Amino acid sequence: MTTFAHRHIGSSESQIQEMMGAMGLSSLDALMQDTVPQDIRLA
Repeated sequence: MTTFAHRHIGSSESQIQEMMGAMGLSSLDALMQDTVPQDIRLA
């Protein structure tokens, strides 16, 4: 069983890069641009 802290610390940099690669994206910014509509983005 995993601990609460382990489940909620978030992904490591290598895990993020692996996920981005699997989706064909280069960064989390690219993911946000692809998923969050332009009219509700803050930046």
